[in-house]
Amino acid sequence: MIIKIKKLINDFLFPVKCVSCGAIDSVLCKNCKNSIKKFDKGFCYSCLREGKDFSVCNSCKKGNYLDGVLVLGDYKDYCLKKLIWDLKFNFIKDSAEPLALMLYERFKNINKEDYIVSSVPLNEKRLKYRGFNQSEIIARKFAGLMDLDYKETLLRDKNTPSQKGLTKLERSLNVDGVFNVSGDFNKRNVYLLDDVITTGATLNSCAKTLKKTGINEVWGVVLARD
Repeated sequence: MIIKIKKLINDFLFPVKCVSCGAIDSVLCKNCKNSIKKFDKGFCYSCLREGKDFSVCNSCKKGNYLDGVLVLGDYKDYCLKKLIWDLKFNFIKDSAEPLALMLYERFKNINKEDYIVSSVPLNEKRLKYRGFNQSEIIARKFAGLMDLDYKETLLRDKNTPSQKGLTKLERSLNVDGVFNVSGDFNKRNVYLLDDVITTGATLNSCAKTLKKTGINEVWGVVLARD
C-alpha cells in the first residue's frame, strides 16, 4: 500500500513524458511512435544494396562473418535517435521498452528455429560509468517478446577507444580480437543485438568470434543505421 502511494506521488510530481513531444503518460506517445520511419525493404548492411531481406549480398561475403543485419530505422530519425540517446546518455531505462517493442513488431516473423538472442558486451569502463548495458536491456526484452532464450554469449577482453571518428579500416582493427565466447553454444544460431550500426565492424568481430566456436548463423539486430 505504501509503495503504491509513493508511486502515485512520484507519478504526480514527475510524470512520464514522451521523449519526443513531451506528452504525458508515455515515454513514447502513439503519434511519435507512428512517425518513426522503419525500413520496409531489406538491404545488405555492408554496401546498402537492396535485397529481398537483410542478408549480406554475395559481393560482400568475403571477410564478412555476419549472415545479415536486421535494421529497424535510420539514426537521422529524430524520435528514434532521441529514444536511443536518452537510454544511453540520460540513463532513461524506460526508453528500452518501446525500442524492443518496435523491433518485435518489425521482425516478429523471422526464423526462430535453434536461435538464441544475445547482445554486444559493453566496454568495461562505460559499463561502470553507465551502470548497465543498453543493448542487453533491449535484447532481453526483445527475446521475451519473441519467446526466445537470452544468453550472454560473449565477453569483452579489452577496453578499446571509441569507434567514433575512425575510418572503416580503423574501426575493424580497433575491435579485432577484442571478444571471447562465454559458453558452449555449438550448432546454435544467434540474433546479436546492438543499438546503432555504422560500418558493422563491432558486430562482424563478434560474429567472427562466435563462428570460430561452432555457431552456425549470426545475424545482427540493430535499432538504427548511422
